[in-house]
Amino acid sequence: MVGTVEVFVGLFSLSVALVADGIQSFADAVVSLIIWIGLRLSRRAPDGKFHFGYYQVETVSSVVAAFFMAALG
Repeated sequence: MVGTVEVFVGLFSLSVALVADGIQSFADAVVSLIIWIGLRLSRRAPDGKFHFGYYQVETVSSVVAAFFMAALG
């Protein structure tokens, strides 16, 4: 929400700094979503496919988030 407002106001007022901050807000939201999904999936109980549980999903989601941040940088 805040990122959307910042981007639109930045485009309207021709402020590069405000547009950049809006894009950074979007990136923060995406990284938080990736980590949240990883944490939710890592709580799953063991099943027939993953006999020891899904606890490594947390690590994989952290790596995905790190690559996403590096790509944006």
